[in-house]
This record gives sequence, C-alpha cells and structure tokens, in this order.
Amino acid sequence: MDITPRITNETELDGILTPYSWSKKNVVKKISLQTPGESEFIIDFQNSKGKQLVEHVGKRVVIRGTISSDSISQQKILVSSFTIFDW
Repeated sequence: MDITPRITNETELDGILTPYSWSKKNVVKKISLQTPGESEFIIDFQNSKGKQLVEHVGKRVVIRGTISSDSISQQKILVSSFTIFDW
C-alpha cells in the first residue's frame, strides 16, 4: 500500500473546529475542521499556527493552508493563517 502524501496548492477552507482524538486523561490531542460539505481535514500541528487552533474548538474558522492526503483518505491541512469568528 502506497502511503506517500499528496500535496496540493495552498487553499482556503471554512468550517467548524472539532476534537478529533483525545488522550487517556480526556485531553484533546488532535483537532479537525468540519466543512459545510461534510469533509473533514485534520489540523497538522507541525507549526505554531495549527497548535493555536486547539484553543478555538467549537468555533467557526477560515483556514488558509496546504492540504495533503494519503492513500487512507485522511486529509490534513498545514495552517499558514486563520480567522476565528466569534458567534
């Protein structure tokens, strides 16, 4: 099975930040972006921009970044910038 990531150009996504996985102590370890089209993008924590989004789980956000996917159909986004909407 080929698990080589496929990288796309930078894009902009709009959606809601949701928890994706938790530690044994019930601490959020990973988060994802749920888009209106019901797509899910795991937030890549390789940089500080992605890590900052943990504080905003449950909020609407517009993320600009680079999407990568693997043959398991998981899509990740490496965040270059974001805007949080407080509603």
